[in-house]
Amino acid sequence: MRIVMATALALLPGLAAGETYWQPTLEVNYGQNLVKDYSTRQEAVVGIDFEHRQDAYLLKFDSRLSYDFVYSGEGRYSPADRTEYQRRLLLDDVYVAWQNNDVDFRLGWQKVAWGEADELRLVDVVNPVNYRDFILIDLDEQRQALPMAKLETALTEQVSLELLAIAGYQSNTLVPDGGELAFASALPVSISDNNKLEFGLKLSSYLWDGDAGFYAFSGYNDDPVMLASEPQAEFAYLLHRYLMLGASYSKPYDSLLFRTELARTANLAVPHLTTDYALIDKWQALLGVDYRHIDWTFTFQLAGQYLHNHQSELMVPQFEPTYTLSAERDFLSGNLIFKSAISTIPTNGGGVLSQIKSTFKYSESLHMKLNLDFMSGSSRNSIGQFSDRDRAMLSVVFYL
Repeated sequence: MRIVMATALALLPGLAAGETYWQPTLEVNYGQNLVKDYSTRQEAVVGIDFEHRQDAYLLKFDSRLSYDFVYSGEGRYSPADRTEYQRRLLLDDVYVAWQNNDVDFRLGWQKVAWGEADELRLVDVVNPVNYRDFILIDLDEQRQALPMAKLETALTEQVSLELLAIAGYQSNTLVPDGGELAFASALPVSISDNNKLEFGLKLSSYLWDGDAGFYAFSGYNDDPVMLASEPQAEFAYLLHRYLMLGASYSKPYDSLLFRTELARTANLAVPHLTTDYALIDKWQALLGVDYRHIDWTFTFQLAGQYLHNHQSELMVPQFEPTYTLSAERDFLSGNLIFKSAISTIPTNGGGVLSQIKSTFKYSESLHMKLNLDFMSGSSRNSIGQFSDRDRAMLSVVFYL
């Protein structure tokens, strides 16, 4: 990304001539395990959101630097967990852009959100995620920015095109052994490979009085695969290129909004009992309905994945559904937002995640968030395995 730095330096002498916006922030996060009564987060975060626009050029720098004092205590967490999360530099958006009429070209570290799903990932496969908070926080906060070139342009009045070229592979980041929300034996934590390029394409259109999207993404497995045929089962990243083809559609009808997604992923590696892994085709589908009643918004989603060429030796279920239901309302002219949600995955003994999320905007310069997360179910289930990790998370953000 030397081009990003060179372009940014070229724009610096003209800062006084353009339009500049910047917003520093200070955030304090405190987490508490509600089952075993110990602290899970004591984090201070300093952030800066900077933009400079000059003619057709835009320089964007949105990043945060965090330090978690929870690792300075009695040593509850592992050294690997401390190394990964005690000090972090979080890049949200760091890029230069050229914008002219119907063309928007951006080069740098970016996050891209695809699809119509609410907190579920079907066609939304561009950015890897960090699982430090499992699925307890909003999806956009889990995404990890990637260095990429992105081009958006209008083909017609109702059709637009987005092209992505990602400069190197980055896996999802798993929590090290000894972390609060670590998967069993989930090592290595993450890997990257600058020689593995990924590519994406999106077509957006207004179709039949609704919003339609068509997607194609060529990339590599974001998660490790358990090699079960070894004398001792272990995890490994298998960088097989896969191809995801998908579509999404949303359409309003009176007080209802219908949302749907469909995705097919070919050549995806999954664990196999006797041959370490197998390459399969995965189909995913989602149906969502939003219902607006007075000041409340109710959302229901049903998502499922189906492995087309499933074998009995595969260590993943052939069909796995996910259900989500949420209710959200604004109070005090939008300054207080309350949301309750429940998600369930019935496979492998079943698991349920219940959440309460609230945001209070005390003033323009002070926002507060309180999240309560409760998990239950079988220890074999991806949610139920954390049944003793119920937590409260309080965040206070100062806009300086």
